Amino acid sequence: MRKIILFFIITATLSLHGQEITKIDSLLTKLDSTANQNQKFEILEKIIYISFNKSQKVDSLSKFYIEYIRIAKKKNEYQKLIKCYLYLSENFLKERQKEDAFFYIDSATQVNNILRSDKQKILIINQKGRIFEAFEEYQKAINVFKDIYSIEDIYSKCGATPCNVISNIGVAEKKLGNALKSIEYHLEALECLELNPNPQIYNFVINNIGWAYMDIEQYDKAEEYFLKALTSMEANENERSAANIYRSIAINYSRWGKYEEALNYNKKALDIYLKQGRKLLIYDVTENIAITYARMENFSKAESYSSNALKIAKEINFELGIKGSKLTLAQTLISAKKFLEAEKYLLDISKDTSNTRFRQVLMEAYLQSSSILYEKTGNYRESLKFQQRFKSFSDSIVSEGKEKEITEIERKYNIEKKEKELAIEREEKQELLYRNSELNWYLAVTIAGIVLSILIILLFYRSYKLKREAEIQKKSKKILSLENKIFTLISVQKETKLQTKISFDEHLKETYNITNKMLAFWKLQAQGYVEREIAEILGLKESGIETRRNSLYTKFFQKEKKKFNRNTSIGLYLNEITQFYEEKIHQINTSIKDNT
Repeated sequence: MRKIILFFIITATLSLHGQEITKIDSLLTKLDSTANQNQKFEILEKIIYISFNKSQKVDSLSKFYIEYIRIAKKKNEYQKLIKCYLYLSENFLKERQKEDAFFYIDSATQVNNILRSDKQKILIINQKGRIFEAFEEYQKAINVFKDIYSIEDIYSKCGATPCNVISNIGVAEKKLGNALKSIEYHLEALECLELNPNPQIYNFVINNIGWAYMDIEQYDKAEEYFLKALTSMEANENERSAANIYRSIAINYSRWGKYEEALNYNKKALDIYLKQGRKLLIYDVTENIAITYARMENFSKAESYSSNALKIAKEINFELGIKGSKLTLAQTLISAKKFLEAEKYLLDISKDTSNTRFRQVLMEAYLQSSSILYEKTGNYRESLKFQQRFKSFSDSIVSEGKEKEITEIERKYNIEKKEKELAIEREEKQELLYRNSELNWYLAVTIAGIVLSILIILLFYRSYKLKREAEIQKKSKKILSLENKIFTLISVQKETKLQTKISFDEHLKETYNITNKMLAFWKLQAQGYVEREIAEILGLKESGIETRRNSLYTKFFQKEKKKFNRNTSIGLYLNEITQFYEEKIHQINTSIKDNT
């Protein structure tokens, strides 16, 4: 039955591939037969688009790209030229050619310096950050992504694209191990999407939140977000994106210990990636299957899949993947008691450990695997050496289990020591105790200093808070005096204060086309509250308050045609309330005179 299903999948894939080839051949025939530059430009654009989606290598399309760029420059088609450069950058990124990927980003930037499009600038920022991210330079990626915050009125002018970039900051933070910070950025992206809905980016963000929860081992919470994204993807029949979610769910289940479910979703993802020819992701899923089988203690299958993954990583020159697969193979072979083969892979990995880009998680796994190998083969000296290297390398405290493991290795090794070496060790411990007593004294002095500093800060904070309360009361009295004045006159005509307040709120909303949320922020700001205090009053995060402020200032800019800050915003509110109530006073006085 499986062979029959596989036959149909291959047949369908070849059929679709054949249709694409036929379409390109038809376009090439049209290209050769036309001399019209406009028609040629349109045909070239279609060829490049189809080839890009089929992930064809740039070399096979170079003449089409060169001709397309030549015509685009001649016609001053700056937006299409930038799009072409972004296509080239993405293709080179898929081929792991970093310099070429950056070259075309720089080319796109130069063109946009002429065009001055904020929307194109965001697309360029996103692609540049993704290149840094792909080559594990996560802090550089974050710095690039954050350039979007320098663009004014970003949410009103650029749609949902900034939301995607904000979520990418969260992805990079997760790679740096900052899972909670990652979730904060993803939630900010969701808040951005409330203003600019986009189902595809929404699902991307939801998936990323799942990954962040998975990193802090909240697997049930991660499953909730992954399945939410999957439901949306399958409903929209988005096979490409659904494959990414299958992969995420598989990794979550594998870490959770639900291995059969993990294999099921991994194989679903692999079928789609094979059909699409996405080699980097084919490698990733193959390696994930190997890890899952290793956790199930099915070492023969784990070795087979990891060997295939290593082969793919070498084909696409994926350095991190090559190291990761070698490490998985070494760990699998150790578990299968194939110690000589495992040692070959570990010795091969050791050549790269001095490389600054050798990731911490790989280094820790390499050191631990080496220690386990030498312990199992009875070479306790080497085993102890690797455990000590691991202990000094790791930033966190070694777990209780690892401490016991080290103690056991030390016990086996110390049996072989001479009495003289043990005596020297005891003397060193005595000296260490003496140093610790000195350290405790310095620690006590430091703590006392910290406590004193905290007390001083609290005193300054209390003084600042009293000043802030006085300032708020002063501004509130100014607004209240105007309200009381109008209230006195309104009472003559048997009107209510509530009606006037509603009337003023409606006046502001209508004049500046703002929402109730924006109005609530503006009124609190006019009363003298700072954004942190406003966030507490409205029950929002500071990132949410920042979004409301930007949205409000965008509305002011649309009305007044100038930029606004906190002071000008408060001034505008006071001017509006003064003018509004003065007009009301005038109307009521006129009405009273007429009645008299």
